[in-house]
Amino acid sequence: MIKILRQKLDFARENLLAVMNEWYRLNYEIQPQILYQYDLIFGEFEKKIASQTKIAAKLERKIEIFAIKIQRGEKLTQKTIDFVNKIVDKEFEKKENDRIHKFENLTDNQTEESHRNNEPNSELSKIYRKLVKILHPDVSGENEIAQKYWHAVQDSYQKGNLQRLKLILESISSNSLIHNKSFVVDEDFLQKEIRKIELMIEVEKRRIDKMKLKEPLVFSEKLKDNLWIKQRQKKLQDKLILIEKEIQTHERMLKNIIGNKESEPNKSTKEEEKFQEEFYNQTYGRGR
Repeated sequence: MIKILRQKLDFARENLLAVMNEWYRLNYEIQPQILYQYDLIFGEFEKKIASQTKIAAKLERKIEIFAIKIQRGEKLTQKTIDFVNKIVDKEFEKKENDRIHKFENLTDNQTEESHRNNEPNSELSKIYRKLVKILHPDVSGENEIAQKYWHAVQDSYQKGNLQRLKLILESISSNSLIHNKSFVVDEDFLQKEIRKIELMIEVEKRRIDKMKLKEPLVFSEKLKDNLWIKQRQKKLQDKLILIEKEIQTHERMLKNIIGNKESEPNKSTKEEEKFQEEFYNQTYGRGR
C-alpha cells in the first residue's frame, strides 16, 4: 500500500507542476502574443476611440462650467471663455499626470517590495534557499521534473512571487521527507500529502480558468476567426461613430452657449488669472 501511495503522490506532484507550467505559459508566452496580434488588428481603432473620448469629455466639461455661469447670471465675455478653455485643458492635463504618477508609484512600490523580498532574511529568500538545496542541478542531476521546477523557482524569485515559491516548496517538500531515512513514512502521512497537493491543483486550475475568461486571453481563439474580427472591427467602428456624434452635439451646444465670438488673446494680468483660477477651484473644481 505504501508503494502505491508513493506512486500516487509522485503523480499528483507531476500534475501540479504541469498546472504551474500552464500558468507560466499563459502569462509569459500566450498573453504577449495575443496583445501583439490584437494591437496589429485593432490598435488604431482603440487609440482613436481613446483620443476622441477625451475630446468629448473636455467639451462636456466646458458645457458644464458655462451652464453654471449662465445659471448664476454671469456674462460670458471672451476673457471668460478663454479662461474656461485654459482651465479645462489644465484639468485634463492634471488627470493624465495623476494617472502617470499613479502608475509610476505602483511600479516603484512593486520594485521596492521586490527588493525587500530579496533581502537575505526575508521569507522569500529563505524559501528560495530551501528550494535551491533541493532542486539545484548539482543536487538533482538530470532529473527532468527538478529541472522544470528549477526554472519556475528562478522566475518566481526574480519576480518576487512569494506565493508561488511557497506552492513549489509545498509540492516538493514531502519528496525530500520521503527520502529522509530518519523520517517515518506511513499511509496517513502519504494520504495527507496527496490530498494537500490535489487541493493545490484545484486552486491553480480555478485561477487558470478565471484567467482564460478575461481579456486578453479570452481573445486567443477569436483572433483566428475572421468573422469575429470583422464583427469586432464593426463594433469598435460603431463606438467611434457614436463618440464622434457626441462630439458634434457638444460642439453645437457650445456654439449656442458662447455664440460666434472669435478667439482673442487673453490680456488679463497674472493677478487676475490667479484670482480666477482660485475662484474656479473653489467653485467648479471640487471633487475633480
